[in-house]
Amino acid sequence: MATAKEQRDYLDLCFDRSWPRITTTYEVVTPESAEDGDVAESGWEDEVGHDCRPDQGDANPHGLWSPVHMAVAFLSDKCLDSGGGPESYYEADGHTNMYTGVHTRLAFHLEGFLPDELDAIHAFLDLD
Repeated sequence: MATAKEQRDYLDLCFDRSWPRITTTYEVVTPESAEDGDVAESGWEDEVGHDCRPDQGDANPHGLWSPVHMAVAFLSDKCLDSGGGPESYYEADGHTNMYTGVHTRLAFHLEGFLPDELDAIHAFLDLD
């Protein structure tokens, strides 16, 4: 069986595949939009995404980190809920402006990862 790196190298050669990254979207809920059961605003916080390709600066004593390590390192300091699948995670609490009642929440979307990498990230984050 091929390793994840071998699978990634093969897919990169065969297809114009996106690189492993984490894009971020946001949604804003105001007291008025909450009454309507909707968001007041939503969009991209980071459409290009956090690059999860390891480089020489990401070396550890056992070699380079993998995209899985890079994703877990990026997501682990955020208080997250699973989005119902291994491709999306949400801030558990978000941020509420105590003066206006406006609530902002970020969502993190994993793109360009192999299925086994998504499963490994989900297992490392241990959100179940």
